[in-house]
Amino acid sequence: MNLGFYDSGIGGLITLKKLMDDVGTFDFVYLGDKANFPYGEKDEETLLMIARKCINFLKDKESDAVIIACNTISTTVFKHLEKFYDFPIIPITDWIKSYRINGNVKLLGTPNTVNSSFYQRYMKCEGIPDPNLANFVEKGIWDGEVEEYLEGILPTGEYALVLACTHYSVLNGVIGKLRPEVRIIDISDMFVEHLKSVIDFSKINRGNSSTIYFTSKDDNLMKMVDKLGLSGMADVEFIDPL
Repeated sequence: MNLGFYDSGIGGLITLKKLMDDVGTFDFVYLGDKANFPYGEKDEETLLMIARKCINFLKDKESDAVIIACNTISTTVFKHLEKFYDFPIIPITDWIKSYRINGNVKLLGTPNTVNSSFYQRYMKCEGIPDPNLANFVEKGIWDGEVEEYLEGILPTGEYALVLACTHYSVLNGVIGKLRPEVRIIDISDMFVEHLKSVIDFSKINRGNSSTIYFTSKDDNLMKMVDKLGLSGMADVEFIDPL
């Protein structure tokens, strides 16, 4: 069985690395759609068109199942995607179906993710829509300037903070430093635990044949692959926009 992963950039790679740290390395095909990054404020018609092209690409690369490691796609147009495919497509939000959070909850995500009200259907939470945070992560700015930015957008006090974007996972330490009283709920961690319950990883190919595709040439992307500890685990190829 071959797994495909899809995100707008490097966010899904963060989730993928967490998964492999848990279950061991396995073969994968990853598509980071840098040519269309960011997704956070695009309209649904555009997002659906983009997502279909990306999933079709992964299917052509012989993926038996596709993980949509993007909250924006998962919360806005996933409901339309399923009807186009006869193989498993698993959204990053799949874990929420069996999880409940009580108390004071805040949701940090892209404007599209927050405004979709997807998470609000499963939990009572206050949304913090932000169009810029994923850009910091994509550029490799994981401390310093992003710490100052977070100080300006994160409320004070005690609450649970749902990090509703896979890019945000690398900011756990910074957020914990700024708001030690806040309980962080990292959707990447939640999804990894969920995925282990729906996929038999003993059946996943482990032949050391993996490729990371990006739809735009960016020298910084190679640095990000290395920073995430994925260098040597996969070939990296830059392709034309889909």
